[in-house]
Amino acid sequence: MISNGKGKYMEEPNYNYTYNQLYKVKNDMSLREEVADWAQNYVTNCDLIFKNEKTWNLIMVLSGIDIKVSPTEYLYGKEDFEKWLEEFNLKQF
Repeated sequence: MISNGKGKYMEEPNYNYTYNQLYKVKNDMSLREEVADWAQNYVTNCDLIFKNEKTWNLIMVLSGIDIKVSPTEYLYGKEDFEKWLEEFNLKQF
């Protein structure tokens, strides 16, 4: 376990859990900002080394899903989420 600098210890997240975060955003079950913040904690933790490259790649995607191109428009939308869900589909691994 690695500390995140806030007194909490972090382990590499489970791939299924990480994949489910994208699913929840796509289906409006979670806010994209919350998921991006969650993922960003892993991206910025220099001490945590991911063993599962697929999980790391998905964390990288999730960390940027709240990027805006204007005050009211996001860079990524439902079509992107669907593409990523297919790309990272659990059955493919």
